[in-house]
Amino acid sequence: EDATHPAMRGLLSKDFFTWGPDEVVYRDAYFKPTRGARSILQCHDQLRHSALIEIPIGPGLLIVSQLPIAGSLSTNAVARALLENLLDHAVHYKQEFREVVAVVDGAPELADALENTGLKFRRESDTLRAIDDPSARIAVLNASPRNLQALTGHPQKVAAFKARGGYLVLNGLTPEGLDAFNALVGQDHMIRPFRRERVTFPPVRDPLTAGLSLGDLALYSSERIFPWQEGNYVASDTFSFVVDTDDVAPFARMFDRNGFNANMANGMISADGWKYIVNLPAPEKGSMDFVLDLPSPRTIDGVEWIGNTFYYPVTKFGLLFDGKAGPTFAVKPNNDPQEFTFPPQTGRNITLQLLEWEKIPGKNAVTGLDNIRLRAARSPESRAKVRPMETSGGLVHYPDGPGGIVLANVLYKTSEDVPVNAEKKRAILATILRNLKAPFSSGRTVIAGANLDYAPIDLSKQANAFRTEKGFFGQAATSFKDLPTGRQNFAGVTFQVYDFPTSPVPTIVMLGGPGIPGNLPRSVKGIPVDRKADALFFLQAARIDRRRDRNELRDKVQKPIGRYVVTYADGKAAEVPIVAEVDVEDYRQKRPAPLPGARVGWTRPYPGSDLSAVAYVQQWTNPRPEEKIKSVDLVGVDHAPGVPALIAITAATARP
Repeated sequence: EDATHPAMRGLLSKDFFTWGPDEVVYRDAYFKPTRGARSILQCHDQLRHSALIEIPIGPGLLIVSQLPIAGSLSTNAVARALLENLLDHAVHYKQEFREVVAVVDGAPELADALENTGLKFRRESDTLRAIDDPSARIAVLNASPRNLQALTGHPQKVAAFKARGGYLVLNGLTPEGLDAFNALVGQDHMIRPFRRERVTFPPVRDPLTAGLSLGDLALYSSERIFPWQEGNYVASDTFSFVVDTDDVAPFARMFDRNGFNANMANGMISADGWKYIVNLPAPEKGSMDFVLDLPSPRTIDGVEWIGNTFYYPVTKFGLLFDGKAGPTFAVKPNNDPQEFTFPPQTGRNITLQLLEWEKIPGKNAVTGLDNIRLRAARSPESRAKVRPMETSGGLVHYPDGPGGIVLANVLYKTSEDVPVNAEKKRAILATILRNLKAPFSSGRTVIAGANLDYAPIDLSKQANAFRTEKGFFGQAATSFKDLPTGRQNFAGVTFQVYDFPTSPVPTIVMLGGPGIPGNLPRSVKGIPVDRKADALFFLQAARIDRRRDRNELRDKVQKPIGRYVVTYADGKAAEVPIVAEVDVEDYRQKRPAPLPGARVGWTRPYPGSDLSAVAYVQQWTNPRPEEKIKSVDLVGVDHAPGVPALIAITAATARP
């Protein structure tokens, strides 16, 4: 739940847990909006849906709810409080926008991200001209050393911009620009590369993250943790560089060859996997010491310790500051977080000493820790001026009067190994800008079967596989030979299913994989579209070879099975992930059902079997409907849980 939204005043996430006698919290939740609306209450599969949405309509506001509020008012205090909050919010709502200017020369990936969010902005090549413009209230800047130096060289201009309610939103900060950035925000930050680490929200959420869920921040890589089981590492490329806020331990040099010791400051724990933590042979005598060398001295007044119990659990540890004895702590021999405060100590070279541990019979003489956090001493004034929006230091808010500065150091890339990460990264920036009252184009409403003109796309030149017994997923008995061909309507969408009745030629597009005949390629490129479109609809199927296990379902792990790459006439591209069990399911099912990201397009029972053939329709709403789409590629991904097949594509345009 978005705790910062007025609708949630006085309410907590736990208030919505089985909130009624029938335990129904919502029904038929909407797919979480990516533009033109704000999700207030996230829910369902991987928090990809919303049960409560706010939609600006002209100068007014539309609030749509799938929560059973009306039927719960007489018995449910949460429902009553929510309704009162919604009514109060609606009464006092006033539409307000801040004009946006962007200085993104030298940062094409940032420019593409802005365009793909639907943000209404104009480009400027000069930083000072951008903030001098009296109409501009938000300036999105490539945080290059040159642009930062231009700002720090004219502090009066920056002050005037913030005084009239202006916000600087900076992306692309590097170590070369740190001095100028520190001068700009009035802080003495350290900086480091982002690495494989946990990203989550701080205990107190910043209002600029309203509408973001943990699922938007928690990105996963395409690399498996263990080759013999499912489960991928967290991403190491969510941000480019991060700055220190509350925890300084991750900024220390650890003096080990392979970076293994840095695991103690990655925010991960034993439950995430032993490769994320630190365990080493326990010395027979004395302490086990880890030297944490910071770039500059820092004052520390607290520590959070998380031990582990794989081998010899630690019962006592201590800290040295620049070689001088500091505090020691008796800890319980478990892996629960344990927090301690102490009189402020200052040092650059901090030594963590594991002093005592339990020797468990039958276990190897090994000890270590899951994680440690060194809490920087910060005054109330400092905490008011520097507000981390997540825990690593890639998103930081610096309010200053009616305006301020935001560091949004998301690493935007031309192509993502995990396609859904591109969507999540854009959602981070779009949410921050929306909460700063930036204007967005909501685009046309595209609903399958409603007021759309369809233009089926010709797949004949790229078709490389058969729907029939000749090769459909390598299974003769369970093919798509009964799929109707020619011009057909599936899930309200008009498609042209390619067929050549006088000759047995390939009729669909399929990628190669285990058990797939014909030595098919890893990608099929250049399916011509050559038209403008408000949306594309994909009629598709898949063979799912590896399903998510219980832990992956719990952790909301997404497994892309492929992706579409949409290339525009101007050379820019957009990626459309195809997520197994979300956008497509196995083509053989006992009980065909709709998915979070797709609808059942066609199904038919296999004779003499309890299985049915199933094809799905996935919709992609075009963020750039004014630009002609040149082509579509179907591209494979590493470690795919199966094989995708594209049966037909249709371009759709909303009628005026």
